[in-house]
Amino acid sequence: MRFFLMLLALLTVNCALAQHTRWQITLNNAEALFEEGDFNEEKYFETIDTLRADPLTAAYELTGKADGLLIEMNRLTAVAYQQLGNAEEVDYFNRIADSIEKYSREREELVANMAEFDSLSGKWSVGQLKSYLNKNLGIADKALGSEHPLRGILLYHKAKVNFQLKDFQSAIASISAAEKILLGFMAESASVYSDMILLKAESFFALGDTDKAATTCKQYIWVKEKEMSLLESNFGFHQKETFFRDNKGNLSRLYALVASLSDSNESLVGELYSFVIRLKELHLAYVYRVKEKAYRSTDQQLNALLREWENMVDQTAQAYRERIFNTKDSINYSGAWSKLQLKKRELSILEKQIGDRAEQIRLLIPDYEANWYNIQSALALDEVAVEIIKASVGADAKYYALVLKGGNHPPEMVEIGSVSDLEHLSYGQYLRENGVRGTSSLATAPVKLRLNPLDESLYSKYWEPFGHLLGNANKVFLSSDGVFHKINPETFMLEEGGYLFDKIQIERVNSTAVLIKPEVRNTRLGKGALVSDPQFNFDNKTLSESKVEESVKVRYLSDFVDLAPLPFAKEEVRLIRKLYTDKETKLYTGYQASEETVKEIVQPYFLHIATHSFWNEQYADEPMLNAGIVLSGVENYESETKFPKGDGILNAYEVMGMDLYGTELTVLSACETGLGRVQDGQGVFGLQRAFLIAGVKTLIVSLWRVDDKVTKDMMALFYQYWKNGNTKSDAFRKARSEIKQQYPDTPYYWGSFVMLHNDH
Repeated sequence: MRFFLMLLALLTVNCALAQHTRWQITLNNAEALFEEGDFNEEKYFETIDTLRADPLTAAYELTGKADGLLIEMNRLTAVAYQQLGNAEEVDYFNRIADSIEKYSREREELVANMAEFDSLSGKWSVGQLKSYLNKNLGIADKALGSEHPLRGILLYHKAKVNFQLKDFQSAIASISAAEKILLGFMAESASVYSDMILLKAESFFALGDTDKAATTCKQYIWVKEKEMSLLESNFGFHQKETFFRDNKGNLSRLYALVASLSDSNESLVGELYSFVIRLKELHLAYVYRVKEKAYRSTDQQLNALLREWENMVDQTAQAYRERIFNTKDSINYSGAWSKLQLKKRELSILEKQIGDRAEQIRLLIPDYEANWYNIQSALALDEVAVEIIKASVGADAKYYALVLKGGNHPPEMVEIGSVSDLEHLSYGQYLRENGVRGTSSLATAPVKLRLNPLDESLYSKYWEPFGHLLGNANKVFLSSDGVFHKINPETFMLEEGGYLFDKIQIERVNSTAVLIKPEVRNTRLGKGALVSDPQFNFDNKTLSESKVEESVKVRYLSDFVDLAPLPFAKEEVRLIRKLYTDKETKLYTGYQASEETVKEIVQPYFLHIATHSFWNEQYADEPMLNAGIVLSGVENYESETKFPKGDGILNAYEVMGMDLYGTELTVLSACETGLGRVQDGQGVFGLQRAFLIAGVKTLIVSLWRVDDKVTKDMMALFYQYWKNGNTKSDAFRKARSEIKQQYPDTPYYWGSFVMLHNDH
């Protein structure tokens, strides 16, 4: 009977609030729990508690005529709790309903005032805003009581105004009062709570109280880590992207504040280092962990969900392809767009199911603790770990380096330079000095090196600001951010002659936490796979002769990919194949080098792909769908009415769904395979990200357009050294060193390819 009453209450609320999207989703999620068979009380109230966790949003969204609906929602939720005998919750929701009934007019006025507060912030003086907030605090005391969350938000706004007035003591007092109220109504991980903590830290710093500022910064980091832990149980990356986007400004403020405190507080820098590696590992480490545990697990449900996810990723990519094909047909385009959105929603639901199942069988517990002192213990005395971070918001946006040396010294933090310089002026200089025409050029030959004597050296701009902390280190594990993903520091010229490549060994890593991750050992790895020399056109007709002017090929490829044959790519894989027996490798060329064939490659020992690739910046809002590899049939694989399994383009989204778990190495021997949309704090979204999600341990990609013949020579040397027992890193370094000796005048030929590790 009590379950019937709860279901009745839920359905009534569900109908009453149908026009309010946010609550509709919450209640739909709760309703779905009744459809699972055995009713789960804990899960039901965990879901319905979002109504309590976010009463402020309810106050904003359900105003005026919706007061009756909000009252009903709280009364019915109280009934549900009553059936479970929880008197405290019954009293809580009834009190909210009573308050709304008693002060409906005042509450409506208050919410209306707060709704226009942001617009007033840009029009009124700070003094006027303070008076306005005090007036509304008086209304809140009368209509809502002294402990209502809306009053806590008003106090937080007042603290921000006091901060602008440089009345930092009053700002701290307002925040402290708001904390006491809001902690009773929302999780500590709620964004408004963490915003207050950061403002409190800045207020302490402004007063010169560096100890309290540092302590409060640590509190902010702790709150953010708690928020991140809630995100981990989702297998997808979209929620994590939203987290980074929403916190971009606050993280920038945190980095700048810690930099100002770094000289007087070593422990705070250590806390930030540990926080940064967890940030950078937020998605990739979790996906890798689930795949690894699933590989070792006998749990059929989890493995079935992962296979379903791989198929769904492929279907989503196909839906996107259909949308592009139908750009000029408004009716079909609308249908294709709707189908794409549906697939994205289905994929999101499936990713949540994977996370829930992994949590049920306790696969989410990491095998290592990512913190700076564990990383330091993995470093030799002549090794250094460097985390680059970007404070990307504000006119004073900067890059910083967190430097951790082997031994027993805590991490150090140093400013590198301004974002505006390093991402624009200096990056242009970097391209010039490496002979690169620019990422939009189709040319694969270096421009003549023209140095401006007035230019400060790239070494002094990008490396020296933290390089002086490296001491006599022989190896640096470098985790990049922002523009550092797009450059190869080894190509920096030194004052004394030569390049940074000659002075120190740089190991690029997704995060320096790779030093402490348990090594992935997949005992089921198959043969090495070589993919090269695709047959771009199945009937030897040109694009125009095939009459596919409106196709995705023209739209995506003709402006920035020359689909000319790659004779040296064919020779490249032939030379590699000579090093291995038939039992060790499988070769896919010509017609066989198709999208469908490549997708069917499962857990190879290594995967080498030598063909054309692309990154389409015009569609950067969908980076995983607009970076790809060009394969067989690309020129005439589609028709106007039928969409086959493949179109000759393997995009990054499709790569993400491949099963490459534990693959030792993937080499993308093509132009600009390391490019994509750089997401601050997360890495490069494109082919690079996709292959790491697919499970690859080490990846070789290029940063600019490469010479076909030189690439062939370098890859043959690399595989020879690797086959002879050298580590991947040493083999890669030796191969590039030989090419450098052949072309000593420019890094163009040896500096484009970089190796990225996601496993030690």
